[in-house]
Amino acid sequence: WKLLGTQPHEQGGLKLMPASTLIGVHSDLDTALLFKKIKSFIQNSGIPPLVEGFNEGLAQANEQVGLERLLATLDGEMGFTVTLDDQKKISLPLIPDQPIQIGHPGLILAAKVKNAQILEFILQILQAQDVPVQKTEAGGVPLHTIPVPAELPPDVDVSPTLFISGGYLVATSSQSLAKEVIAIQQGQNPGLAGTAEFKKFARDTDLKGNAISFVSSRYMTEYARLIK
Repeated sequence: WKLLGTQPHEQGGLKLMPASTLIGVHSDLDTALLFKKIKSFIQNSGIPPLVEGFNEGLAQANEQVGLERLLATLDGEMGFTVTLDDQKKISLPLIPDQPIQIGHPGLILAAKVKNAQILEFILQILQAQDVPVQKTEAGGVPLHTIPVPAELPPDVDVSPTLFISGGYLVATSSQSLAKEVIAIQQGQNPGLAGTAEFKKFARDTDLKGNAISFVSSRYMTEYARLIK
């Protein structure tokens, strides 16, 4: 059970969830302990081909990318958020000549980290593959944005962005979403916690714990509308 946290704490993951959150899940996860258990299980399995293959693969991964060194920089929390921004509509051509309007979707992936090693590793890979990365800044936080080469409709915002803020390595589907997350962390935007729906659900609940998950009522209403 220690894999999923020990002592209750403030939900840092909640500050990664914008007001437009459709689904948000963030949890303690001791990746170092998880990998240690997997490694021990395989090496004590008594199956020589399995042990040999695992050890060779691990040695190769450590030599090429420093796998165990990178895993050691994770700091015990991970999560994802799916957003649906009703303030920015996009059109889905599901029916000929009758496009359906939905809120702009977005994705946020986050992991608590001890340092910037994983981010630096990702940027090195992108550089080695000649992937252009634009460097900007928001709230004093460096942003690394990957331009999307394909032409997209003007109402579609896709510009994958990586950054570290508040102790979290974050990847967002757009730069605008990255800026919103940073504003929430810095107290300039209340985010999901400030919405009427979240307040209604939370009420007087003690939000300290080891995990938090949220599903907006819009999930079913939008799903039903699309199915219809």
